[in-house]
Amino acid sequence: MYMNTLTYLSSEAFSSIPRDLVSDLQRMLSSNEALRPTAMDFTGSPFFRDDTRLRALRFLDHMLERDNMQKTEFLKALSDMWKDFDPRVLRYKVLPPLCSELRNLVMQPMILPMVLTIAESQDKNDFELSTLPALVPVLNSAAGETLLLLVKHAELIINKASHEHLISHVLPMLVRAYDDTDARMQEEVLKKTVSLVKQLDVQLVKQAILPRVHGLALKTTVAAVCGLLLLMLMVKFGF
Repeated sequence: MYMNTLTYLSSEAFSSIPRDLVSDLQRMLSSNEALRPTAMDFTGSPFFRDDTRLRALRFLDHMLERDNMQKTEFLKALSDMWKDFDPRVLRYKVLPPLCSELRNLVMQPMILPMVLTIAESQDKNDFELSTLPALVPVLNSAAGETLLLLVKHAELIINKASHEHLISHVLPMLVRAYDDTDARMQEEVLKKTVSLVKQLDVQLVKQAILPRVHGLALKTTVAAVCGLLLLMLMVKFGF
């Protein structure tokens, strides 16, 4: 009965199957073992070969081998596509190669926003294990627009990083931001410092942050209001 059913399967039996996959599926169901496709043949089906998401995953698997121009074109397409991926695919197939590519200074401005966006869906433990190790070198060396981007997302990192990482990596990054002359940087770092000081020792805040807040309030007109507001918040917290 079973073999008879296989032999005389009607086209209606495959009506819910994507058209490009029907031929391969029919071969897989063949009673003749020699006619069944191998695993390699099956993954070479037009259904898989032409799927944009699968092509993206294949590119990610070999991303380090590509030149920067190829990576740039790919990342432009990925920026609109990655939201369609399953969370597990993002975590195990998309995020690791993107994190590895953070070492490429040319590609950092394109890759970092994606890494940080994916990180928003991670829990604290997963973030510390899989994403933070790749971010630490960037936190320690970022400047210019990359530093500004990190400061804008500082609250995400503050909420997911351990206390040890806050002191050793996040705090020094914000201190560098205070020393930057870009008005955008100054305003952002003042906003994000509020979240950080709540988790730091009072003495450390007085030594590392308060002098820079005070100095920034004195030397800039653009961020002066933000600086005064932050000073008021610090007074409220007992500083």
